Amino acid sequence: MVDAIVPGVQKRSSLSLKQVESVLCSLPRRRFERPRIDLEQYVTSAHVAARVAACAVSRSGEVPERVVDLGTGTGMLAAAVVLHGCPVAVGVDVDVDALRLARENGQHLRRQSVHKPEHSVMDWIQADVVDGVPLSPKTFEVAVMNPPFGTRHRAVDMAFWDVACTLATDAVYTMHKSSTREYVLRRARRAGHDAQVLAEVRFDLPASYRFHRQASADVAVDLWRVRLR
Repeated sequence: MVDAIVPGVQKRSSLSLKQVESVLCSLPRRRFERPRIDLEQYVTSAHVAARVAACAVSRSGEVPERVVDLGTGTGMLAAAVVLHGCPVAVGVDVDVDALRLARENGQHLRRQSVHKPEHSVMDWIQADVVDGVPLSPKTFEVAVMNPPFGTRHRAVDMAFWDVACTLATDAVYTMHKSSTREYVLRRARRAGHDAQVLAEVRFDLPASYRFHRQASADVAVDLWRVRLR
């Protein structure tokens, strides 16, 4: 549970935190159809997405105008920031199939009149975050992400971190394994950023791939807020 870290926020949305979580639970495409191990694809739960997004839109009591979600997958974080009142959310992912699911989730919100076109925009970009995103630097106030943790490709999570810091002007909200905490902190300090662990989140990762022998795995993950300078 990460409820304790969610600050007060001046919201455009009338939805409460619990209502945002409930709407996210109703999305029809929350799980990957064929998860790709090379991309370390695991679903961000509605519980976690709702609370990470609530932190991201707090921004000193004001909702950011534009948020980018890197490695968006099925679009859970992008949907969550819009439900919390952000006018523009852009999700980026290299996987075309994942983006199809994210688009379907966005369309579902529109049909349910939860995400109204006249009030907010959800857009999706197919691109490899590490190799290059076709977006101008400092285009967004805030970046959010649940990046691959680097179990298949070493340090890919920090490559995502670097791109997020390039695209955002104010802050990055990101998740990394708790076991990497000291390294992440040193990396942030070298870059001159103010990084803080807001919470340790327990990820219950279900068995998604054939080589998984356990039904699920409990992984400790840090939720970071990086204030950019």
